[in-house]
Amino acid sequence: MADEPAELVERGYTRGTAIAVVVIVIIWHIGNDLPTTLTGWSTYRWPGVVAACWLVFSALTGVCAWYLLRRDGHLPLPGLVLGILLADSLAVDLCSPGRMLTQSNWAWGAVGWLVLIVFWRKPIRGMALFLAVNAAVAFVVLVPDREFGRVGVSRWLMIVVGTAALQLGLSGAVRALRTAAGWSARASAAQAATATRRAAADELHLARRQRYEVLRKGAADVLAELGYGADPTDVRIQHRCAAEAARLRRLVVETDDISDPLVHELRACADIAERKGVIVDLVTAGEVPPLPVPVRRALTEAPIAALAAARGEARITVTVGGGLVAVSVVADTELDLDAISEVIAPEPDNGAAEVESFRDGDRLWVQASVRIDEPASATVPAR
Repeated sequence: MADEPAELVERGYTRGTAIAVVVIVIIWHIGNDLPTTLTGWSTYRWPGVVAACWLVFSALTGVCAWYLLRRDGHLPLPGLVLGILLADSLAVDLCSPGRMLTQSNWAWGAVGWLVLIVFWRKPIRGMALFLAVNAAVAFVVLVPDREFGRVGVSRWLMIVVGTAALQLGLSGAVRALRTAAGWSARASAAQAATATRRAAADELHLARRQRYEVLRKGAADVLAELGYGADPTDVRIQHRCAAEAARLRRLVVETDDISDPLVHELRACADIAERKGVIVDLVTAGEVPPLPVPVRRALTEAPIAALAAARGEARITVTVGGGLVAVSVVADTELDLDAISEVIAPEPDNGAAEVESFRDGDRLWVQASVRIDEPASATVPAR
């Protein structure tokens, strides 16, 4: 299934912010932590341990960045990573006696940037809890240090609040941006869907109005003839009236949401003949594939003319097979083929169907057929 537009937009924003965070972590670690380690090398209790901590942090940065950019932030064993980070921070704390609150103790603040990646797909409260634990560990190490005191605690608190505000603020901003992007994309998709539905409805309405105008003209011509003195008992006039009534019925049911619209429209057309007392039988042979409205109109136009001329009984057969869909009508009528042909609407749509007709006595056979690609299925009676 294709991704929803909202998901695609959210994914794009997520990846963009993920790349930005990875760049921040790498630049901070190389541009700040490395120079700090080198300049404070002589002040460390165990310089080799600090160097090892820097390398461990670098390795974890690479692993976390790979999972963030390649696996969408789903980091395996996050608890192990957090434990290593906490140990890394504690080790650098212990290696910085008397300089706990200086830049030499880079790990204390740096781990927060990497933790942001670890908690990329997890609740932000987990990140806040880890930062609190990390700050508490640093405070415990600070207590026996000579820097401990009101000034030391104030500086510790200032560093905690400053780094946490930056790191938690960035994490919250990333989540808010991702959420806002999803909202915006969903709103845009809904607006586009509404516009599409409105355009489709307008197009359908226009098509129906155009179709109605064509049918109105046909009905108006018959009514005009009656108004100018045509004989209502004339078989040809009755035939034309019945055909126009059937076309109007077809127009009404063309947009009904049903599984077999062609048979549904034929039944609606047959209802006009049944109201005159004609016995109409309808059967299908094969499963009718989905057909567009113009094709269905072309298939039903000639049968409408035959049904309108029926006097006693009529039989409609829908046949699907051999790459064809055919609608045929056998009816008893006193009209000749020329009279039947005159009633078939000379519309462009009818060019899609091949029409055949034959008369034997008072029996008339008319068939309209179109070619299709769908294979035929077994015979299924319609009613």
